Amino acid sequence: MPGTHSTVIRSTRYSYREHIVQLSGVQITVNVIIYRKNGRCGKLHRQFAIQGEIAKDGVKSMSYVEAKNITKIYYMGEVEIHAVAGVTFSINKGEFVVVVGSSGAGKTTVLNILGGMDDATDGELFVDGQDITKLKGKGLIQYRREDIGFVFQFYNLIQNLTALENVELALQVSKEPLDAREVLCEVGLEDRLNNFPSQLSGGEQQRVSIARALAKNPKLLLCDEPTGALDYQTGKAILSLLQDMCRTRKMTVIVITHNLAITPMADRIIRIKSGRVSDISVNEHPKPIEDIEW
Repeated sequence: MPGTHSTVIRSTRYSYREHIVQLSGVQITVNVIIYRKNGRCGKLHRQFAIQGEIAKDGVKSMSYVEAKNITKIYYMGEVEIHAVAGVTFSINKGEFVVVVGSSGAGKTTVLNILGGMDDATDGELFVDGQDITKLKGKGLIQYRREDIGFVFQFYNLIQNLTALENVELALQVSKEPLDAREVLCEVGLEDRLNNFPSQLSGGEQQRVSIARALAKNPKLLLCDEPTGALDYQTGKAILSLLQDMCRTRKMTVIVITHNLAITPMADRIIRIKSGRVSDISVNEHPKPIEDIEW
């Protein structure tokens, strides 16, 4: 039987009821507001929410990524370091998300937990309905291989392999990979397929890194300061590429950065401060990166 909890608030102007229902592990909040006119019930207004996502006059689908009170504590002898202290947020499928915060705020730790590269001390983290904090061993390896694409700040390419071979190597552990050559052409490297990393510019190496992540055909594309080692114009080109991939492929892209200036390009902005989420905002009209200057 599902668990339920109700809250009722009444006034001369309206009657408000909140019902929280736990059904198959999903929390559904139903808010009913009845406005009163001359002592009689007037307009009836309903809101439904699933794990914090609210839709008027209907039920909205569950968030694609749902973090609930995620904590991460590192131990150095008897000293506890709280890198993440109760982070909660939700992300919808196909969103371009920017996570911002100063150095040491906990951004990368959150990204590593989301990508299965680090484990949470406590909390729950759902990706496409699966709680990845419960994954261990082969299950966690499979999650990293098939569901996650990483783009690192310093590329992490294998120096004695060509651009094409770097991408093809990553596809050996993927379940439903895309064609490596086609993806490299898509990111504008059709003339650089057989070049080694040392023969490529910083921007071109980052494009190879993005192609390697995209070719895995992941559910999530996680980018840790992807423009941190690039000059201004090249950085904008990389961000434009990531934004285009999000829109054309309907891929969920999460970018970690300390650069507040790029937040107007995001569908959702998550601000992290001292290991906690300080603010979450949704941008109804994201700007193309070409219209943003910093």
